[in-house]
Amino acid sequence: MKKILRKIFNYMQEVSPIFSLRVLYFMATKKVKLKLSDPETFDEKIQWLKFYWQDPLVVKCGDKYTVREYIEDKGLKEILPKIYGSYDSPDEMDYHKYPSKYVIKTSNACKTIIIVNDANYIDKKKIKTQLETWQKLDYSKTSLEPHYKYMFPKIIVEEFLEDGTGLFPTDYKFFCFNGIPKFVEVMTNRDENHKI
Repeated sequence: MKKILRKIFNYMQEVSPIFSLRVLYFMATKKVKLKLSDPETFDEKIQWLKFYWQDPLVVKCGDKYTVREYIEDKGLKEILPKIYGSYDSPDEMDYHKYPSKYVIKTSNACKTIIIVNDANYIDKKKIKTQLETWQKLDYSKTSLEPHYKYMFPKIIVEEFLEDGTGLFPTDYKFFCFNGIPKFVEVMTNRDENHKI
């Protein structure tokens, strides 16, 4: 049944992406009215940005690989996690050159991440299958965020970040309006259901 609903929704997105957006918005917020012509709420503005803000930086900074170049150009290379490799295919990966703990992710979607806590206990075949599946994913349809369709699905292997106690570091998301930060979201225990 899920596959059928996904096919119907994918078709609906092709015919009317804005109608599909309204449906997703209702499912997420239970609000019937989504004001795209004159957004007032934060949620409405985010939905408006998805379809009407076409700055090339949306693609560059949304892509987990190309955003690194943007950060380096801003003189902030030292804040980036170390990168052990970037690949177009899982077949190019060289597991011998990675440390005992690292992270594998794809650049073209959200929640496409494999955390390797101990390189001695990995299933390379399973990792390859998962990465190939993620690379085929058209996240622009899954999330109704059109900029994702312009991202090339690279595989990135990078440094495992932790806070010194074995947990992921606290994640800070700054929300800016017209270049001015207005609020911050603090996320802890990202490895345990993304507690906010």
